[in-house]
Amino acid sequence: MCFNHTENPDTSQSAQFSTDALKFLAPGKSSVVYAIDDRRVVKMYNSTDDNEDVIERRAYDRLGVHRNIVKCFGWNDGARVLERGQILRGICRQHGAARISLRRKIRWLIDFAEGVRHIHDKSIVHADVGCHNAVLTKHDCLKIIDFEGCSMDGGEAGSAYEWFSYRPSTPKISKQTDIFA
Repeated sequence: MCFNHTENPDTSQSAQFSTDALKFLAPGKSSVVYAIDDRRVVKMYNSTDDNEDVIERRAYDRLGVHRNIVKCFGWNDGARVLERGQILRGICRQHGAARISLRRKIRWLIDFAEGVRHIHDKSIVHADVGCHNAVLTKHDCLKIIDFEGCSMDGGEAGSAYEWFSYRPSTPKISKQTDIFA
């Protein structure tokens, strides 16, 4: 189980950063993520034609602080400053899933389930649940990331799950599809 670690509760200061030392981490559907330092990243949007930045901001505002949702420190010139962690998929690939203890995997599953429950309790469907959208903090706490394609209040989602099937992927995005993913 995760605990809230408030290393820097002053989020206005946490949203400040210099663009000189940013390190590229990953591209996204409509954004690029850079490392600011060992505890923060910045998510910069390529385009906002589909309002992904607005949707994500509304989602973070609604979700508030939860131990299994990545902390949003604030906004800086339209970019999101977020808590940094290691992508769960990368950890599993790097170490080999078979070499990770069952106890640790179960803890991650519980963390994931608690995060998804909080998301659903706030009338949000993530719509892209998976190991690629979860990070582990330096305290080994699993946190869900990436809300730019979520559905809010039953609205249309801008993302789709990573699943592979011989059948066309046409289910309506719902709480049940988040849980299935």
